[in-house]
Amino acid sequence: MMSKSHWPVLNKAKYDELREKGYWLPLPGPQQLAIALSRDKRFREILFGGSRGGGKTDVSIATIGDRFGDTRARQLVIRKDAGDLADFEERAVAALQPFGAKLRRNPMVLSAKGCGRVIGGHLHDAEAYTKYQGHEYCRINIEELTQIPDEGRYEKLISSARSKYKDLYPQVFATTNPGGAGMGWVKKRFVAPDPDRAEVLKMEYPWVDIYGKQQVTHWQIVIDKRTGIWRAYIPATIDSNPFLLENDPDYVKYLDSLQDSDPELYRAWRFGDWDIQFGAVFEEFRQSKHTYTKFSEWGVTKEAFDSNYRVMGMDWGYNDECVLLWAMFDNITEKENRAFIYRELHGNHKPKEYWCERIVEMYLKDPVDLIALPHDAYSHLGGSETIAKVLNDTFARLAPDEKRPRIVRADKLMKDRKQAAVQMIHSAFANKSDGKPGLIFSKYCSYLIDTLPTIIYAKESGGEELDPNNVDHALDSLMYTLMTANREYGFLVNEAKRIEKLTKRSFTVQPGGRVEAKDIGIDIATAVDTDKLT
Repeated sequence: MMSKSHWPVLNKAKYDELREKGYWLPLPGPQQLAIALSRDKRFREILFGGSRGGGKTDVSIATIGDRFGDTRARQLVIRKDAGDLADFEERAVAALQPFGAKLRRNPMVLSAKGCGRVIGGHLHDAEAYTKYQGHEYCRINIEELTQIPDEGRYEKLISSARSKYKDLYPQVFATTNPGGAGMGWVKKRFVAPDPDRAEVLKMEYPWVDIYGKQQVTHWQIVIDKRTGIWRAYIPATIDSNPFLLENDPDYVKYLDSLQDSDPELYRAWRFGDWDIQFGAVFEEFRQSKHTYTKFSEWGVTKEAFDSNYRVMGMDWGYNDECVLLWAMFDNITEKENRAFIYRELHGNHKPKEYWCERIVEMYLKDPVDLIALPHDAYSHLGGSETIAKVLNDTFARLAPDEKRPRIVRADKLMKDRKQAAVQMIHSAFANKSDGKPGLIFSKYCSYLIDTLPTIIYAKESGGEELDPNNVDHALDSLMYTLMTANREYGFLVNEAKRIEKLTKRSFTVQPGGRVEAKDIGIDIATAVDTDKLT
């Protein structure tokens, strides 16, 4: 497929001549390939992405223009915020002037006599997709796809990409640069899919540029193993846009100037590099550094694991993701501990009873010392029993001789506490006295690993507040887990504070009963050495 260019080879003079007459022609290379695939009904979803200056918006407008002359064609153009479509509107109405196109704003509607309609919209919030439910769009184009924070909004939107006409086959065409709150899911869907879920076919598209030089574009087909749907990812850079290079050489100089001031932004904007985390809150996080496969790689034996302090934290969600994380704390020195996040469970649309059963089930296999529940686990949701009570009742069904963990209420993540939690995580990610980070994740904690790099600060907040559109369920669970461990036993502070807290606190073993440490066989003097509270 596309083993060679099927477009006529035009030199620069011919391009200039046709453009001066008002024609738009796709540039050789990625633009031509994108137009060709947009006319291939096998491809349900296409991502045309990469660096800045690759000519992505021009191609998006051209795919709209392909069908604009058909009165049956109803097409939708989306950005996260509809107000950001202003540039697209101006360029699209100019490009569609040969049809006599007229523009109406707020929301954008492009129409012409004897033609179809193009409607503009947004996905600003989780329920925005309902505006398009029941509608039929033969084409949905999405500008800056990575600005949409979660895949759920995208999938609900594209369910409206359908057509009763065979020749107007439904297709989604998206453009983007790396970066943004949704970079993680976009990368996983199009750029670096999970091999268990998708087959990836690496392709080459050879072409000749307008100066007669041979070039090759490496692109890929992604075939969803569950649905059989075909997707395509086509990378483009400013180097494949000779007109911008020639007409605005200072723009390239500007991009190159970022190399020293912001290397990751430079790699994203200049080369379309997806292995970056610019603008991320936790920009220091690296899978190569902060993940592990086996405890033995870190010198943790089974005996050490069994004796070390362990916590499970929850971020509750029903429509949103519910995330459970398990943490184990291992001594580095008398004053330092390393936190291993060694297990995760997550999902949505499951009742609280399901999660409580899973927590107890896992506890019987892997007892933890502490369970940290979020504030909403103590709320009577819809008048029903609280999650905390359901969990306690589930533990109460265990045999009388079975030990129970302490179940505590985590501090609510208000603005100041969230800022403190962010700083705690930064500190934990840093190298400790042994030259290794103090916080690491099991490679099997995929949801946490995938979403943490996408966490960004809110615009105009000056790095003070996290973006409300972040997919932060795993982050919140991590915060509850670490901050509660720190609050209860000082594990992430130092041993002296931990002993101080231990000597002042009694231990709740089960609902309705309180016992002193001495009553359950805890020797405060050796608590640091035993590292075990039950």
